Amino acid sequence: MSRIYLIVAEQREGKIRQVTLEALQAAASSAADGDRMTAVLIGSGLDSMANELSAYPLSEIHLIEHAGLQYYNPESYTAALLPVIENIRPDAVFLGHTALGRDLAP
Repeated sequence: MSRIYLIVAEQREGKIRQVTLEALQAAASSAADGDRMTAVLIGSGLDSMANELSAYPLSEIHLIEHAGLQYYNPESYTAALLPVIENIRPDAVFLGHTALGRDLAP
């Protein structure tokens, strides 16, 4: 049975953070043939970052865009991310080992 891996892409000031690429690599290392990797990007003004992510082997890229999500806020990001997780029902979620990732993961 194929698995679904969700990568929570981090961005700051309109740029994908390096830790996102590390999370993508970790997910790719875990994936087998037939598994799907998908990413979610939260924030504001996401078009160029979504284009950058499209260069990677992702099945889907989910954008959650709102002016109120420009800067990280745990309550807002959790509220935005939860419906994606409930809809996709991933087998694993990959986040960066950053302050944001450690705050959002639980």
